[in-house]
Amino acid sequence: MSENKKLSAKGICDAFQEQCNGAIREEIREAVPGFGMKNSSKSYHKMLKKKKELDTVKKIGKEVGANAVRFVLKDYDEYNCKIGDILNNNSYVWKNGVQTNEMLNGLCFILLANLNMVYCYDALLFVSAENHITGDDKDEIIVSNPTILHIIRSESS
Repeated sequence: MSENKKLSAKGICDAFQEQCNGAIREEIREAVPGFGMKNSSKSYHKMLKKKKELDTVKKIGKEVGANAVRFVLKDYDEYNCKIGDILNNNSYVWKNGVQTNEMLNGLCFILLANLNMVYCYDALLFVSAENHITGDDKDEIIVSNPTILHIIRSESS
């Protein structure tokens, strides 16, 4: 007979983190050729595809004069923006993986120079972030009222 457990927010976050860590370990196994995989050639090509996408994002940013990018999902307020729009909305503060009601003074971006992975996205927003502050997360910056220089929408959006 299984016991029903009510997880606290921390418990849910811990369980999610454990699941993510397992997924990351699996991702490494898939991405590193010969790391215990029978089909290392397929894994190698997957790793190359991700590297090419990362390089492409950086290259496009440089071409359009941007130095920061925001990975946006369809349900984000700024998903429907256009080139030239000034974004005056703010990102939420997150504490221990939980969104709070507190707002930052701007939107979260990543400097292209520090970008080392491509996150899930429906659109990429490129901006020039000359006036920014450092965020709490690694490589995160906060930009107030950025102007959109370029947008890439994923093929599935």
